[in-house]
Amino acid sequence: MIWTFFFTALAVCPEDIRAPLQSAESDIAMFYLADASDSLGVVMSGFGCTGPAKSEELARFWLATGAVYYLNGNERSNLAFAAARQVDPDTWVSDYGDDMHSLWEAATPPGGTGSLTLRGLGDGESVWLNGASATAPFQVSAGLHLLQVGAATARTARLVQVAPDEEVVVALERAASTTRVVEHFPFDDVVPPLRREGRRFQDGEGTPLSWQFQVQPLASSSAGGRAAIQLHRSNRLAQLGVGAAGLGAAYATYVFAWDAAIGRNLDSGISWTLTGAGFAAVTGAIATEIHLGKRRTQLRRDIATAANRVVLENRQ
Repeated sequence: MIWTFFFTALAVCPEDIRAPLQSAESDIAMFYLADASDSLGVVMSGFGCTGPAKSEELARFWLATGAVYYLNGNERSNLAFAAARQVDPDTWVSDYGDDMHSLWEAATPPGGTGSLTLRGLGDGESVWLNGASATAPFQVSAGLHLLQVGAATARTARLVQVAPDEEVVVALERAASTTRVVEHFPFDDVVPPLRREGRRFQDGEGTPLSWQFQVQPLASSSAGGRAAIQLHRSNRLAQLGVGAAGLGAAYATYVFAWDAAIGRNLDSGISWTLTGAGFAAVTGAIATEIHLGKRRTQLRRDIATAANRVVLENRQ
């Protein structure tokens, strides 16, 4: 079986795929999964117009692919993580977290072997499978593979899934082409409309939805959702900062009030003045925290609205 994730090749060949790889990894860490998909598409363009893939870069590509699948509830994450381990078992991206690390460590390919038949291979062209030179007959292990074909450099790249005892036929057109990891993120198991009950979310059938692994990834598929997610993160950081400042001001207020009443280390007028200033700072911090809390609630609604819009658009 060959996966058909087609997309139009980029006009400019990305000679160095490390930058889009890093972008994909950063986007995944922030749940910008649509952006991560676009970056992985650029990486695939690089595989389709440069030399054989390097093991570390290919492993990171499969890791990012597996992470996108995992965060979208796609069971193909096991295949992608297994492909990453087969290419380079020492490469891991710590930003993906412990849960995905455990899945990566436990990931195993299907087992067995299959075969690849290439149609349209030009005279003198080379074939690279997962970055290594390959010659016919193409007997390959079951699982996911990167296929590159060209002369000194690749003219096309394909993502291929091979099942045990299966022959996969790949037609190689002469025009440059590549494959895309994900055309869109299917959430066919999420039924609109999304609803919010307190801090919890559920779909139209009452099925609980994960804020981290379903609602935010859905929202990140749209520009408005990505903007709301970014504002939500900034608001959360502001809350943490204001909370820390408020605690510091509260402690300072206590110290100055104690000094004014008992300690007498400073002039009484200065101590009471600083106590009043500290009390005003604490009051301001509390008011700001309340405002940021209300804003965070609204931003969560905005994110849920963006996620719901994506689900509805996918149904049309």
